[in-house]
Amino acid sequence: MRAVVAELQRIEGLCGRERHAPKWAPRSMDLDILLFGDMVCDEPGLVLPRPDLLRRAYMLGPMADVGGDVVHPLERRTMSELWERFDRDGHPLTRIELSLGAQ
Repeated sequence: MRAVVAELQRIEGLCGRERHAPKWAPRSMDLDILLFGDMVCDEPGLVLPRPDLLRRAYMLGPMADVGGDVVHPLERRTMSELWERFDRDGHPLTRIELSLGAQ
């Protein structure tokens, strides 16, 4: 797993990410591992599943869209179930349709 984290950080660097910037500074690229199967890990630099997944609409909403049947290894509920219970009024999420094909 450390090799995966190192590769993601390498890609962030290629995109101009500065690793020594302040914690909440703007970033050119931010790649995070939210889940990795049923893995539960709490080590410096790697916490899985990522705790923010249950607090951030921009993480949980899309996760429910693409992996609604995936079970959160600690909550033992699917992403769809967690999204249904999520406070969407307090954390609004706006879907934006992108046209990524050739024009």
